[in-house]
Amino acid sequence: MVLLLDSLDQLTAAHRAHSLTWLPRPLPANVHMVVSTLPYEHDLLDMLHMIVSSESQFVQVILVVLLLWHFAFSAFSCWLGGRRASSL
Repeated sequence: MVLLLDSLDQLTAAHRAHSLTWLPRPLPANVHMVVSTLPYEHDLLDMLHMIVSSESQFVQVILVVLLLWHFAFSAFSCWLGGRRASSL
């Protein structure tokens, strides 16, 4: 079983949700968890790093965000380039 928890940074601060004490641990042998969060929101990334018992079980993926930013910047630049050319 795989638990997917997306956007932990968007949780409300009510009931100390950002403390992540509600995350089940330890997980049963056949259960895995994948979570996503913005790295600097509410110190969640640091909290997750402390919760995970082994470095081999913790994978921080930043490349995805950088690729999305690059794609968005490129698309916006192309759109602006087209707008400038058509306004001349």
